[in-house]
Amino acid sequence: KGGCSVCLLDQRSAAGGWVKSEELTLPGFVHDTYSALHPIFVGGPAFAELGTELGRHGLSYVQGGVSTGASLADGRSAVMETDTELFAAELDRLGERRAWTELLAEVSPHLNSLMPLLGMDLDSAEAAGLLGALQHDTTSNLPSAALLTGSGRELLESRFASEELIMMMLPWLLHIGIGPDDAGGALWVALLLAILPSGNPAPLGGSGRLADALHGL
Repeated sequence: KGGCSVCLLDQRSAAGGWVKSEELTLPGFVHDTYSALHPIFVGGPAFAELGTELGRHGLSYVQGGVSTGASLADGRSAVMETDTELFAAELDRLGERRAWTELLAEVSPHLNSLMPLLGMDLDSAEAAGLLGALQHDTTSNLPSAALLTGSGRELLESRFASEELIMMMLPWLLHIGIGPDDAGGALWVALLLAILPSGNPAPLGGSGRLADALHGL
C-alpha cells in the first residue's frame, strides 16, 4: 500500500506458517491445524485497516455466544458469555462480579500502554517507551510493578476466590508462551481480562482463510 515491492520468504510450501487449515480426517471436514481463534488480531489495528480488503479476498469472521470457559473434574464450571448481562449473571453465580469489575477498572488506565505490547519484542526501544509510560502511570490503584513482575497465578488468586474463574483465565497464558507462574504473566492476564469478554472470533471456513486472504492481498 506504500508503493514498495515486497519479497516474502517462507519455509513452508504455502504462505501462512502455523495459520493453516486442512482436511485431516474425512473429505470435506476442515480442521484448524494450529491457530484457530483470533481475538487479538480482530481487535487490533491491522484488521481495522485491512479488514474490508481482506473481506474481498474471502475472509469473514464468525463468533458464538461463548468466548471461553473452564470445566473442572468435580462438575464445577465457569462460562464467559459474550452477552454482557449473561456474563454478569455468571459472575454473580460465582460470587465474583465485584472483584471482576474492580480489577478491570484498575487495569483500564494501563490499556493504552498494554495493547501495543502484544506481539512486540519487549527488548525493543519502542517497547521500552511503552513500558516506561506504564511504570509512570499513577492513575490506577494497580501498581505497574505488580503487572510487570507478578505472575498470572498471583494476580488471579489475589483477586478471585473462585477456582472455576481462575482456571477459566489462567491457561490462556500458554497461548502466548507464558507459564502460570512466570514473571510478567500478570500483565498478559490483565490484558486478556479486557479482551476475551468481547469474544473469540474464528474465520469462516477455517483459520487458513486468514493466510489465504493476506496472501491474496
